[in-house]
Amino acid sequence: MPKKNNRHVRETSKRLNHEVHDCNENVRLMHNVNIGVENAERWLALKKRMGFVKDDDLVVHLLDLAETI
Repeated sequence: MPKKNNRHVRETSKRLNHEVHDCNENVRLMHNVNIGVENAERWLALKKRMGFVKDDDLVVHLLDLAETI
């Protein structure tokens, strides 16, 4: 019986890296999201559901959301 593919387990750290550093008054958030071939269809579906025509519009909207956090 073939072994289950575990590629998604190995590449998880490449796709999303979220670090939160807490300094007295300053809170620093670092977000890295790499859009690759594996999840390109998900990004396209998200863009369509949110009603954006260009990728740039989606990115600007997501960055605005990230700034509010």
